[in-house]
Amino acid sequence: MAVIGSDGLSLLVGDGGTTEVFTPLKGARVTRLEIAQRGYAANSVANDAWVTRVGTGERQAVIECEVIANDEAAALRLRALAISGLVGNFKLEMQGAQTLQIAAYVISYREVIQAGEVKMVLVRLESSGAGIVG
Repeated sequence: MAVIGSDGLSLLVGDGGTTEVFTPLKGARVTRLEIAQRGYAANSVANDAWVTRVGTGERQAVIECEVIANDEAAALRLRALAISGLVGNFKLEMQGAQTLQIAAYVISYREVIQAGEVKMVLVRLESSGAGIVG
C-alpha cells in the first residue's frame, strides 16, 4: 500500500464564473483534511407532549492549509472570499486522478509576514455541504 504524501496534494480555487475555471494556489501545503458526517437534531414537542428529535445528517469537509500570498488571480480570489464572507468553489487534487470539489466558506484567513521571507497565508475552509468526489 502506497502512502499519499502531502506533496501530492494541490488546492485550486474557482474563479466564480458561470463556467467555473479552477486555478492552483501556489505553494499550497495541506495540513488537515477532514471529511465528516454529522447529524443534527431539531427538538419538537409531539402531540403527546414528549420531546422528539427529528433531523438528518450532513456531510462536511474541512481543509486547513498554507499557501503563498502573492498578487496572482488565485490568491487574490482567496482573499476576496475571506473578506466578503461568500462561498467559493475549491478543488483538492490528490495523487492520481482523485479530486474533492467543495463549496466552502473561508473560515479563517491569516497572513504571516516575516522580514526576508515569502509571505504565507494560513487558511481554513469549511464546506457548506457535501462535496463532489472525482
